[in-house]
Amino acid sequence: MLSWETWHQCFWTYSISYTGLQKLYDQHLIDGLEVDMQTLKPDCVACTEGKLTVKLFDQPATCTKKIGQLTHIDLWGKYDTTSLHGRQYYILFVDNLSRYITVKFLKAKS
Repeated sequence: MLSWETWHQCFWTYSISYTGLQKLYDQHLIDGLEVDMQTLKPDCVACTEGKLTVKLFDQPATCTKKIGQLTHIDLWGKYDTTSLHGRQYYILFVDNLSRYITVKFLKAKS
């Protein structure tokens, strides 16, 4: 017999909660699902984090009126595979108004 926690980890990829496991057990829907009823159903960090929500921003997004007024920048890397020119990073620039994208490939993060 396995603990509730062990069964929960076995069914992790199917996102089955302890409540779901309890229903499967009570209704005898899975052959071989034998649970040690003396074990606890501890809090699962992944399940708890999956139920969290993100609070929306308080301020509305600013409207840009000119190209180049607001640019979003993102730096990506270090990739395991190096490009033909020895690059393992890239930096991405996106203009907020026009959505024009510029990508520069970099050898180093600095």
